[in-house]
Amino acid sequence: MKIKIYFIIFILLSLANYSEAQNEKFKALYIYNITKYIHWETEETDKEFIIAVLGTSDIIEELKVIAKKRTINEQTVTIVKYNSVSEISDCQILYIPSGKSDLIYSLSSKTLKCLVITEKSGMTKNGAAINFIEKEGVLKFEVNTDNITKYDLKYNSELLNFAVK
Repeated sequence: MKIKIYFIIFILLSLANYSEAQNEKFKALYIYNITKYIHWETEETDKEFIIAVLGTSDIIEELKVIAKKRTINEQTVTIVKYNSVSEISDCQILYIPSGKSDLIYSLSSKTLKCLVITEKSGMTKNGAAINFIEKEGVLKFEVNTDNITKYDLKYNSELLNFAVK
């Protein structure tokens, strides 16, 4: 009887971990697809497109897997991890995991021209341009167009067709 209970607990924990890993994979895919609807003012000499992640997150590995296979705007993709806001330098996308979301308030001291993406409810009101949310068990994203333009980026209005209204 105890073995059956342990086995059931093990299966449930495995499914929860699998679900979280799948979520990170979907977020990474969303990020790559969102780039089709955002325009960065880059010079012809820019050879790489940098996606930065603030802190530790499982999404880093998922982004690296995709970066090996794809380009963005004909640029190779580099994934960079920053441990603190003070380390952040030029990047086209800054991803802030929920555990670091309070650091978004520190970004105002930096002159960023990047797309800020978060994963915690309410972050589009606090500076994020894109925010991942789960709605009825499905991964979705919110968009704050004011925050996109605040970072000197342009967007294609078709992006809003995919976002939560």
